[in-house]
Amino acid sequence: MIPTIEAIKRAAASEFGVESGTMDGKSRARHIARPRQVAMYLARELTLCSLGQIGIAFGRRDHTTVRNAVARVAHLLQADPALAGHTAAIRNRLLADGEPQA
Repeated sequence: MIPTIEAIKRAAASEFGVESGTMDGKSRARHIARPRQVAMYLARELTLCSLGQIGIAFGRRDHTTVRNAVARVAHLLQADPALAGHTAAIRNRLLADGEPQA
């Protein structure tokens, strides 16, 4: 099953130890922005949603913000084993849960 964006946001928030509501917020603090970027990356990878749809789900952000987040995380996954581990853990949890797309 394809996970929902909301399920991705909850899983990323849980993995990184931030509140789920911060995913839609305006904060650019790294401890909040990085989990949001990872969630956007996974939403793009695991759902059939467009960049625009993902942006709307993350606090009405522009599609270019989502595109930049996806590119940034893809780059960081190569250089940061810890981030790669967090991202893999979230992906595995989501695919094991099998929540349906809404």
